[in-house]
Amino acid sequence: MLVLPHHHLAPTPSNARRYQQAVGLFADSPDADVKVFFHGGIWYGKEGAKRLYIERFQKTFTHGRNGPRHGFLLDHPMYQDVVDVSEDGKTAKGRFRCNMQAGLHESVWPKDPNAKFLKQWWEGALYENEYIKENGVWKLKTLRYRPQWHATFEKGVYPKFMVEDFDVRMGSYSCQFHSVCVDKVS
Repeated sequence: MLVLPHHHLAPTPSNARRYQQAVGLFADSPDADVKVFFHGGIWYGKEGAKRLYIERFQKTFTHGRNGPRHGFLLDHPMYQDVVDVSEDGKTAKGRFRCNMQAGLHESVWPKDPNAKFLKQWWEGALYENEYIKENGVWKLKTLRYRPQWHATFEKGVYPKFMVEDFDVRMGSYSCQFHSVCVDKVS
């Protein structure tokens, strides 16, 4: 029986804002050639995953804390799983859909410097991941997060929002959505 818990666990630590645990789900072997493709950026190696999850997500969403924070929602359920395991049983590929609901409760807006771009949004995406078995445990080799749409609660999905409003709302975070950001440190 195939047990690939990581396809659901990678977002689960993220949902709980446990970014250090999320990084632990990536392969340790230098031969694994770990990569994370996220909103146009590419992060190389487990160190790259650490820069994305801890230095970017943890700093932005939880103000540096490894764990949930009061008033912030980032729910990221995954479904329609399709997993194919190689004949030798050493690698696998998985494809999943997710719909994210995210935002800050209005009670924390005045206290949060990121409130202007974290107020609330919806997001739909595909995960197209690759896995490698290390010491009998499945680990993430490549995580590809491919957003399909973004929307505010107020305006819904429409083209102007995608190219203009989202850049304004996301501030410096927007480079991940509309241009290529490459993690140059490998």
